[in-house]
Amino acid sequence: FRRARVEVAVVEVGLGGRLDATNVLEPEISVVTTVSEDHLEILGPTLSDVAREKAGIFRRGEAALTAATGEGLVALVAEARRIERKFSRYRTGSVVHAIHAASGAPVDVDDETALLLDYAALCHEMSEGRFDITSGVLRRAWTFDGGRRVPDAGTLQALLAHVGWARVTWRRPTFVLPAGMEIDFGGIGKEYAADRVATILL
Repeated sequence: FRRARVEVAVVEVGLGGRLDATNVLEPEISVVTTVSEDHLEILGPTLSDVAREKAGIFRRGEAALTAATGEGLVALVAEARRIERKFSRYRTGSVVHAIHAASGAPVDVDDETALLLDYAALCHEMSEGRFDITSGVLRRAWTFDGGRRVPDAGTLQALLAHVGWARVTWRRPTFVLPAGMEIDFGGIGKEYAADRVATILL
């Protein structure tokens, strides 16, 4: 596509969506039609599994279309927005904002937030530290605004001093994030939102 200088492309997912090769693209709009029993042997075994795989093509901040209508659509949108309000690092009043505002003081979290923190800890362990939700502070170096600016080594080194899951204290329901550090649920929050929407959809 790049060599051909394609300006607009309609790309069809081969199978499912979340793990399909086409999901490396960053779409301006994602479309999921109805969820059916096609390919249950691969995407299943349940319709919820199929819906979860298809919802994997959605991107935060980008348009999405679905065949859901009426009350079903209202419920889907409401749940997605609830999760965004609760876990976004950019919203005042979110759980993440409260943790950051605590400036190192202990914060008792609800069961839903605890679930995500447990999952974040598991991802960190399974990836041998490569997945780390405390990398939120790195947004100060990378703005992801379409520009080509690359942060210098000194800037990154200074920020990395505030990154590291080993530095936090997590014992349900109490979470302690050292002052100056930031968490970002983006890496797992999208999957969680897709799971919740799929549950309502089906």
